[in-house]
Amino acid sequence: MDFLMNKNVLIMGFLIMMVGGCAGTTAKNDKKEGDRAYYEGKYEEALSYYQKALTYDPKDTELRRIKATILSIQKKYPESTALFQELIQEDTNDIQSRLGLAYIYFLSNYTKAEKEYLEILKIDNENYAAREQLGWIYYYGKKYIKAKEYFSGLQNDYPRSVSPQLALGWIAMAELKWKEAYEQFTTLQENFPENIEAKKALEVIHKNYKP
Repeated sequence: MDFLMNKNVLIMGFLIMMVGGCAGTTAKNDKKEGDRAYYEGKYEEALSYYQKALTYDPKDTELRRIKATILSIQKKYPESTALFQELIQEDTNDIQSRLGLAYIYFLSNYTKAEKEYLEILKIDNENYAAREQLGWIYYYGKKYIKAKEYFSGLQNDYPRSVSPQLALGWIAMAELKWKEAYEQFTTLQENFPENIEAKKALEVIHKNYKP
């Protein structure tokens, strides 16, 4: 009897392992198909696959974060916001989820976005995305001194990055500092001859400043 019981326990254990292994394989396949659809821009299809994968592990952080990102892309902001907030509650140092949430705020509420990006910088004070977005928040809010602080820092740290150079040029134009704007956009055009934004800016500057 003991032998039969032990044998049954072993069989059950083996079956559980097989089922678990199959579930793991299925989840991986669903994620793989979801990734494919995501990179092809087929977001509804991708979401369907990720949702299937989540049925095997509803707490999978990466899958939930991807799901929240897709919901954001689809402009389903309440659902996306709730999911990002849930992930952040589970791990306050989850920078990717904080970036996702901050971007949603950025679209409609600069005050909330600013707060979230500043929280990200407390975790990683070199985070490029947070620094750049804070620069834009201050730029659009016409807080040019603060905007210039962030974009100047990015330009120093990432001299081949176009965005900070464009921003600094536009700030100079907004402040009517035509010479400074001219020098900024001229340098940008020399480094990136095909940059259309620099060309357009210089056309405007030439109407107000003669080097």
